[in-house]
Amino acid sequence: MRYVNPAETNLIRVNPTINEIIDELRWIIPVDAANFGKQEPPARYKQTGRLVFADGTVWNPGSGAGYYRYNGAAWVLVG
Repeated sequence: MRYVNPAETNLIRVNPTINEIIDELRWIIPVDAANFGKQEPPARYKQTGRLVFADGTVWNPGSGAGYYRYNGAAWVLVG
């Protein structure tokens, strides 16, 4: 999760900051159970250490269903 700097809390910056946080959470928390884990996150999300869930059938990064961490080059199963 990202730390929100107090300098980012002015009215002009609040909306993009909230949208960024929601975008990060949607890949690791099952908000929409029908689609959860069924697609690879967009390229902008691929940053070292990011976590995602893959359902293992529609989207399978290589080791079936589970949580994956991006290591800078590929998604690696963590559990």
